Amino acid sequence: MGITFLDTADVYGYGDNEVLVGKAIRGIREKIFLATKFGIVRDKAIPHMRGVSGKPGIRACVLRRQLETAGC
Repeated sequence: MGITFLDTADVYGYGDNEVLVGKAIRGIREKIFLATKFGIVRDKAIPHMRGVSGKPGIRACVLRRQLETAGC
């Protein structure tokens, strides 16, 4: 039995996590259930600062960016 469920979030590593996930699932994407979380806003220039965004359009924007970063 293999791993078929991966969970990520846009807050993990400023996109570095998506790159790793993308490499891990390359070639088997159709067999993987990929989940994510979003809404925590960070700024690479000020790493200790956090914010929350509940803007209606953020979901589609974040999902699109995460999939592109992962190469999916």
